[in-house]
Amino acid sequence: NSSSPPPNNNNRLNTSITSKDLRLDPIIGAALPYVDILHMNEEELESLTGCTILNTTESQFEDEFAIASAINTFLLCGVAVVAVTRGKRGSFISCGDEARFRQSPGLPASWVDCTAKISATELPPDTIINTNGA
Repeated sequence: NSSSPPPNNNNRLNTSITSKDLRLDPIIGAALPYVDILHMNEEELESLTGCTILNTTESQFEDEFAIASAINTFLLCGVAVVAVTRGKRGSFISCGDEARFRQSPGLPASWVDCTAKISATELPPDTIINTNGA
C-alpha cells in the first residue's frame, strides 16, 4: 500500500481567467479599460474569473487571496476600482494606479493604489434602509 500525496488545492487560489483572456472577451473585453467602478458579488466574481471561493472557516485566508487575485485581474485590464461584496463576510475594494486614475478625473486621487477589506455591519431588527439601485 503506497500512499499518494494529498491533493494540491493551491490551484483554486489562482484564477483560471487571465487579464489577457478578459481583454480578449468579445462581450466585456473592449469595455474594461473604460470602466471606472466595477461592482459585483462573489458569485459573479467566480463566474467571470473562474476563481473558487469556499466560504468556510478553514478557507478564510485562501478565499481572501483568491478574491484579491481575481480583483487584480480586472485592475490589470484597466478597471479603475473593483468592489466585491460578500454578504455577511463584508466586502473587498481595490483601486488602480495613478495612471489609470488620471483617465477618470471624477475619482478621488486619495483612492489610488488603495485596497480595503471592509467588515459587514449588522443592522438592528426593523431598520428601514433605502435599497434604490441595489
